[in-house]
Amino acid sequence: PSLTIDKNTSDSTVDHAGQVIHYTIDVDNTGNIDLTNVQLTDPFADAGSVQLASGDDGDGVLETNETWHYTATHTVTQAEMNAGTDLVNLATVDTTQTDPQSDDATTTVDQDPSLTITKTAVIADGHADQVGDVIHYSVVVDNTGNIDLHNVVVTDTFEGSAPVILDTSNSTLTGDTDGDGVLDVTETWTYTYDHVVTQNELNTRGIDFDNSLDNFASVTTTETGTASDDAHVPVALGPGVRTPGFWSQTNGNTNWTKFWDGIVGNESKQSGTNGFPNGEITQAVVNAGTGGHLVDTNGDGLLNGSDAATAPKIAAGLLIGDFNLDGIQDPGENTFFINFSDAQSLLNANQKQLQNAEYQEGRALVATWLNYLAGNPIEASDPTKVDAKDAIQWGVNWLLKTTAQTDGNITLGDMNSHSVTAGSAQWNIGIDGPDAGIAPTAYAQIPQYDSALDIPGGVQILGVLDEYNNHGTVYGTVIATTP
Repeated sequence: PSLTIDKNTSDSTVDHAGQVIHYTIDVDNTGNIDLTNVQLTDPFADAGSVQLASGDDGDGVLETNETWHYTATHTVTQAEMNAGTDLVNLATVDTTQTDPQSDDATTTVDQDPSLTITKTAVIADGHADQVGDVIHYSVVVDNTGNIDLHNVVVTDTFEGSAPVILDTSNSTLTGDTDGDGVLDVTETWTYTYDHVVTQNELNTRGIDFDNSLDNFASVTTTETGTASDDAHVPVALGPGVRTPGFWSQTNGNTNWTKFWDGIVGNESKQSGTNGFPNGEITQAVVNAGTGGHLVDTNGDGLLNGSDAATAPKIAAGLLIGDFNLDGIQDPGENTFFINFSDAQSLLNANQKQLQNAEYQEGRALVATWLNYLAGNPIEASDPTKVDAKDAIQWGVNWLLKTTAQTDGNITLGDMNSHSVTAGSAQWNIGIDGPDAGIAPTAYAQIPQYDSALDIPGGVQILGVLDEYNNHGTVYGTVIATTP
């Protein structure tokens, strides 16, 4: 009595749980007597999968001229994929007349640990433009491989801050359905948390002046390398620049002059909403030059009814060029004061008045200054670029020169007394600046302007101011946003 067993599989490798391995088992009577009570055992095979496919003539006896052919299957488990060891299937056959005989078949487990991370950021209106704006972040980590992943560490770095490890103390985690802390192949974990926009983030235009708040997340596990993704929230530079026409409106419900009339608390209902200033924007002017135009009489930094005083107090006005907004012409600043009434008249200048180029320049300059007071940036992130701050400086000096002012106070009367035509050299070419002919200054940066002169031509300054007031850009460079 003798027999052999030969076990084989065509599935040499497996790469995912649930994959079925197919086996063939051949039992051959190699002796000279028939064999009875044939017993084939295959503990690795799926229950009920071992089947006699052919070879028996139906009498249940393995005769000397017979080879019985069996089939069996095994369904790969996730535990086997996680273990990664070869899957060895041993089958054993026994009969009454012989000793047991065994053979095995081996399948290699092909592990492929993999994961992805996706970082997203959602904020109202699609941009950060006010302190207190809330950015909703989510970090999605998906097991895209074929084995479970352990020791999942998600590190999140918000621009300007130290990296933090996301966990249930600083975020909400969903997706770990079995709560075992293992990122199973069937799981996708989602971390969510919020970030509140700070004043510093707005002031620095996204910490590094790139007009974007950037957030970087990465994930590591024991079985994988590092995967990472980032999310970016545009920093909307200010509430949005507005045109001279906007700042001059006084009819119906569009009384936008109340944002800069010097009276606190009378602003429209749109105050504080997206695209509008947060209340009165006019700054208190404590000394607008040698004329002593006192405005903030009680020194509280506000312009309101408590500042009642006799002449020459001016109830409200703009100290254009006072970039640090302290109400004083500091050393290095070139400013002029214009009262509310005259500034409003400039914005509403008629066609005849606009024939005097000073009205055109003053109109655009007042609007640009109001846009700055409303919280819109005026400087480009690249200091080599021409920006609205440059144009304001040029515009202030241009008007001081053309109106022949030395007291720091420009009125409509001053403009009318020193009219500048559109055909003049001051308008088209430029004029000598604050240094009174000593040397050229850095003011001459406009591409169309002759760099040998200090103050660009009025028309070139106007072009920069108008582009900024209408689009928030200067020569295509984004300085501020539009509402």
